Amino acid sequence: QIVVAGDAEATFANIKAQETLYRAGLASLLLNQIAFFVLPLALYPLLAPVNRQVAKIMVLAALAGIPIALVGAAERMLIIDMLNNNPGLSPAALTELVSVSRVRGGQAINFAGTFWGIWLLP
Repeated sequence: QIVVAGDAEATFANIKAQETLYRAGLASLLLNQIAFFVLPLALYPLLAPVNRQVAKIMVLAALAGIPIALVGAAERMLIIDMLNNNPGLSPAALTELVSVSRVRGGQAINFAGTFWGIWLLP
């Protein structure tokens, strides 16, 4: 496990030690967003004959979460950039910045999850 709850230093050390795994997690998040872009568009022709308005709402709700999740992914990619290109900060400041970026990325992805649930209602 990469993230150690309540310990930003251990989490940062784990990201450094398991950068490939961390990158694989980011890649899977991006692939998930591509699939999530295709799925509602594929379902629209199936559901539109039943109720076109509700089918449109479903597509819009599903697509609304994608940019938000991509913001979260960008925050998490920033961590890798900070890891490889130390911006000249002290180790403690860098660890804190990584912690803040990880939390903000998680919050964006959690907010996107709201839309991932809403699109199922129609």
